[in-house]
Amino acid sequence: MVTSIVIILDKNIDINNKIKFKSEIISEFEEMIDGKVKLGDIAVLINGDRGKNYPSQKEIITSGGIPFVNAGHLNGRAIEFEAMNYITPEKYEKLNSGKFQQNDILYCLRGSLGKKALINDNIYGAIASSLVIIRPNLEKVRPQYLMLALETPLIKEQLFKFNNGSSQPNLSAKSVKEYKLELPDLFIQDSIISKLEKVRNLIED
Repeated sequence: MVTSIVIILDKNIDINNKIKFKSEIISEFEEMIDGKVKLGDIAVLINGDRGKNYPSQKEIITSGGIPFVNAGHLNGRAIEFEAMNYITPEKYEKLNSGKFQQNDILYCLRGSLGKKALINDNIYGAIASSLVIIRPNLEKVRPQYLMLALETPLIKEQLFKFNNGSSQPNLSAKSVKEYKLELPDLFIQDSIISKLEKVRNLIED
């Protein structure tokens, strides 16, 4: 099923029907996901520091520090910095966990479940307690491929399965580690990423 996606993506793209074309591609992509690998087998999940070092509201600053990212800063693809919160470098150094880096995926555990962002650039910062860092094993999975996999209905079904059902939607990092997805080899991952990005760029033109 993975190779069928690559074949379809190699077809000539009809600009006048690019929305329909994207829909067909996503459908093919979804069919290949059959739950063979646990997310926890190909990535490390890192919670934010929820202890005594967690930044208080008084310690949040509006500029001149290190990004302190919450769910409101994620747009589904990247971090939005327009209304970013910051902490001082000194506060950042005191945190024992929750520090993100390039190639990490930030994933929402509370409220807007599954909202995410990929750290494409060489930036670093810390996450609020509503998020978890998914740090891919780059020898096994491309971060961009993992972002695509996290958009599939299979993952969304598992998200709802693991939601604790309270009035405030809530996941745990332990549950997210149990997500299942298919993992093609890196060559096929690269092909999927390249072709889907081409289609995405056409759609966003």
